[in-house]
Amino acid sequence: MLRLKEKALKGDTRSLEQFIRLAQIFNDDGPNHALGEQDIAAEDREILDAYEEAIRSRLAGTAESNLVPDEADGSKSDG
Repeated sequence: MLRLKEKALKGDTRSLEQFIRLAQIFNDDGPNHALGEQDIAAEDREILDAYEEAIRSRLAGTAESNLVPDEADGSKSDG
């Protein structure tokens, strides 16, 4: 878990996905347990939501760029 965390923090998306998946499986506490039963402040929630959206956008952009052929290398097929 520590290695996954280190790799995820360095930007390794596979490690991040694996870390989150394992956390979801093995974290049987509610979301408020780690916070000592305190609610997350609205400002903090906005920051977390914006971060989540940025990560999802980046991952979606990576997936889309893998689907589009690189026309700059002259490998464009005319059919």
